[in-house]
Amino acid sequence: MAPLQRGWRRYTLAWILVTLWALPHTSGAAPDPDGGVASLIGGPLQAAGAVVGGTGLIAAAGVGLAGDIVSLVDRNPLTRPLLRGAVSRTLQRVALGLSWTTTGVMEGLRAVNIERLPEASATYLLAGPGVGRFDTLLGGLGALRLGLSDGLIALPLATLRATGVQGLAKRLLRRQNDLQIDVLGPTPLAEK
Repeated sequence: MAPLQRGWRRYTLAWILVTLWALPHTSGAAPDPDGGVASLIGGPLQAAGAVVGGTGLIAAAGVGLAGDIVSLVDRNPLTRPLLRGAVSRTLQRVALGLSWTTTGVMEGLRAVNIERLPEASATYLLAGPGVGRFDTLLGGLGALRLGLSDGLIALPLATLRATGVQGLAKRLLRRQNDLQIDVLGPTPLAEK
């Protein structure tokens, strides 16, 4: 049996076990079918947003680093008067555009405003070679991790909310919110 088939079977089995475990506990809380549907629709959207944002941040770090490497050739003291950093600045602006566009999509699909996003233009256009690229790469990897987590909990969370197991559903939502803050940073104080 292929590993992917075993993984899906385990995930399905875990979902069934969560459902069976949740059913006897529904007497303590009223079912929330609207919350279940919201989790079923919102979970994949949040996951997609995190994947788009994470992929974009990783790509922006790579393109920005390529621009930094090219800047050693077209922006050094000898070549600056002639080349004026044309290629390196173009690459760094493309990296900035990737970062801003994909993190904007991520914020939109997740319906949240992250305090540190979009990244500052100085990170790409004014910083020294290599400065900030590792942080951007780590942010992208963290966003991918968040997207995977969002995708995996969408169905169990919808089941918990629809069956009325609100305590466990709230703990799961709080865990996801904490993971989002750890990975992407806090939301502005005005929105809390």
